[in-house]
Amino acid sequence: MLEYTVQVRTLLTSEWHLTMHPWLIPRSKGLERAAEPLVANGQKAYMRERFQLLGMKAPERRALVGKHITVHGSPAIEELPTLARACWAMPEREYHYIGMELLSGSAKKLHWEHLSLTGELILSKSW
Repeated sequence: MLEYTVQVRTLLTSEWHLTMHPWLIPRSKGLERAAEPLVANGQKAYMRERFQLLGMKAPERRALVGKHITVHGSPAIEELPTLARACWAMPEREYHYIGMELLSGSAKKLHWEHLSLTGELILSKSW
């Protein structure tokens, strides 16, 4: 399994993300540009302040990810575990949703060994 460490500073926080997967780098810039702080405040309240959020509604997030897939292609099935974990490592909840949606979109291609990954993700950062 490859380990990626790329420093990318978010626009909404002063944190540095040290485990961003290369597939996510161009996507993170688009997500942060589309972030809406007022929406984020409402989402944070709904999530009981458990997660940081960019303030992006699902249709907009899915459209941006869809455009990203059109340009950069879908991640290889072998990369999905690393990519999903990288999404889960990000503090913003939208990345968790992206990781989950990439896995669910590839559900028919997943193997039995991916079952432990889904269990791991379900148990960490659950709402």
